Amino acid sequence: MANEFKHKTVGTVLTQAEWEATDGTSHQLDSQATGDIIYASSSTVLSRLGIGSTNGFLVVASGLPAWDTSPTVTDDLTFNLGTGNDVVLLNRSSILAANTALSNVMIGTPVTPAVAANSLLVSNVTASGDYLLALNNGGNSQAWHWVDSSAGTQTLFAAGVQRILLNSTGGSFTGTWSDLGTVTTVDINGGSIDGAAIGAASHSTIKGTTIDATTDFTIGSTVITDDDITFGAAADIQTSSGALTLSPTTDVLIENGTGLVVGHTAQITTGVAAEFQVLGTGQVDGTITIGRFSNDAGGPSIDFVKSLNTTIGSNTIVTDDDVLGRLVAYADDGTDYANAAAIFQIEVDDGSPAENDIGTAFVWRAQPGGAGSLREVLRITGSGDLSVPNGDIDMNGTGDLLNVGAAGNDWTTYGLEVRGSYPGREYISVTNELSGNPAATARLSMSVNGSGAGDPYIAFDIAATQIVSLGLDNDADDNFTISDNATLGTNDRLRLVTTTGVLSVDGDGGGSDDPVSLFDDYDDVAELRRYQLAIPGSPITIAERDENRQRLVEMGVGEWAVQESGPDRWMMRVQPLTRLLAGGIYQNRERMVSIEERLAALEAKGG
Repeated sequence: MANEFKHKTVGTVLTQAEWEATDGTSHQLDSQATGDIIYASSSTVLSRLGIGSTNGFLVVASGLPAWDTSPTVTDDLTFNLGTGNDVVLLNRSSILAANTALSNVMIGTPVTPAVAANSLLVSNVTASGDYLLALNNGGNSQAWHWVDSSAGTQTLFAAGVQRILLNSTGGSFTGTWSDLGTVTTVDINGGSIDGAAIGAASHSTIKGTTIDATTDFTIGSTVITDDDITFGAAADIQTSSGALTLSPTTDVLIENGTGLVVGHTAQITTGVAAEFQVLGTGQVDGTITIGRFSNDAGGPSIDFVKSLNTTIGSNTIVTDDDVLGRLVAYADDGTDYANAAAIFQIEVDDGSPAENDIGTAFVWRAQPGGAGSLREVLRITGSGDLSVPNGDIDMNGTGDLLNVGAAGNDWTTYGLEVRGSYPGREYISVTNELSGNPAATARLSMSVNGSGAGDPYIAFDIAATQIVSLGLDNDADDNFTISDNATLGTNDRLRLVTTTGVLSVDGDGGGSDDPVSLFDDYDDVAELRRYQLAIPGSPITIAERDENRQRLVEMGVGEWAVQESGPDRWMMRVQPLTRLLAGGIYQNRERMVSIEERLAALEAKGG
């Protein structure tokens, strides 16, 4: 048998001294060498374990001692350090729950996190000792990690220089970020980086720090990636003093469905809960200013866009009556802010809108007060028409309505003037049309028509079939005329000669021949005397006779012949002359009756 323990061969018979010898001269191991170890290879046999290699470990293999250069400490086997087993190392094979005691490892009332299976536990079990990791640097030991359990602190060093201190209330970092090299994952809860409190109530600036977030960088519920910062809950961005300035190199975008509130901690609701709100308690913080500073004629603007497409950035043309934009004034009515007291809006006023060709109307709506509801008060249509459906146009004082339709058509404090150079087009009209039926239309109009300076007249019109006009006939020496036609000089029924005061009427409806009869109010007797002196042979001068003839022409009793000169160029009209004679006879009778009544009265008095 190899490696067995045996007597040396000294002869055929062992003496008692050789048997009992202890100096190694009488017993030896088979193949014995310096450093060998004797062990019981069986219950009856002692054997030799040859010396192992340098730095080898003596282990048990298959129930026998053996050497191993890479020994294995099995699960749940404690490895104790120190005279009193002060420090214990243990590879825990199973999960250890949080705050759970473990015999000779986690003692007293532990304050520990849950530990997964196959975890290494290092525990100081006999005293409040410290832990220090020191590394050789050029022959000098330098601290890198130090835990002071009695002080409750943990410190990270860089080449012996303290950089990060963590304690039960938080932590701090000193130095520059470059001292830490590349940090791939940082989870700080309530600590600070260069004075920037994270998870605390106050915030200041993180100085000169670059975070390479190739993977997510998380602070509490806030996640930072290469391009985005995501807040997991409602959060504030504050400065301890001064302004907060954003200086992006591209646009700042707020996604659809979210908004921006300036001056308050939340949105308020009016007609809707608008995403962009400016809220304040005074003029300064309740005002929006839009300015443009440029060396050109352009000014600032507020732009409204309306599309019937439901995808932002896509196009679908609007239709008639669609609202393109509006300004709404909401008033607090003591209950909420949803009362729209006034609205100005721009809407499509076009039955056939087309590309770059859409008619629009401007509409004003307001509440009248006195329990009245919101209603339209003013409208300017796409064609430029002005409508005031629920109110008056009040231009009291110095307010004038100027250049209506054309320059000079003015309604001022002192009057209404319609001025133009198109006869027949300058008029003022009052019209009543029932149910859109032209046959039931009545119109009163004032106009200027005719040649030259024109005929100023007033026309009365019923259904455009019965028309009566009255005014000055410029073509007939400015006579005041009443006609049953739309213009003067045709179908005249009454005429007043403005230079002489003679009034005549159309007696037979002859129209163009214009025959007249005299009113009995005229002194027919005196006019007969004038006629007597107008005939040839009268005892007056020719000039006086022509003056009498002209008077009779104006009365319609006579007319001038076609020839321009000569004693017979004046002719009388029989019918008017007969009426004049009848009038003279009637006047003489009336005068005779009056004389008789006076004589009778005198006789009754005894005269």
